[in-house]
Amino acid sequence: MGEEFVGVNLAQRPDLRFEGEAVFVGHGISAPEFKWDDYKGVDVTGKIVILFTIRSRHRRMPKFFDGAALTYYGRWTYKYEERCRRGARGCIIIHTTPTRAMAGTCPQLMGP
Repeated sequence: MGEEFVGVNLAQRPDLRFEGEAVFVGHGISAPEFKWDDYKGVDVTGKIVILFTIRSRHRRMPKFFDGAALTYYGRWTYKYEERCRRGARGCIIIHTTPTRAMAGTCPQLMGP
């Protein structure tokens, strides 16, 4: 993965290691008021969820999620909270320049 991946763990331990089954859940949004659930039919208990940041550019989404505006469902905090509510062990967020809410490109890892 090299320069294309930046990993962060909030345990503040450089040697943290864990293993687990991974499951992709789209954008990780569960919004019953909009009849939208990326987790529908997926048991993520004890697994690591992999999801995209922000929210989908799906043709139905603009009216549901205020188009390009960053809403609660697009925030990383929501995504972490939702995976916890569902019992997932961890979360890997795929953050890409096209799905980024702010102008510019994704941050790059700087180092030796």
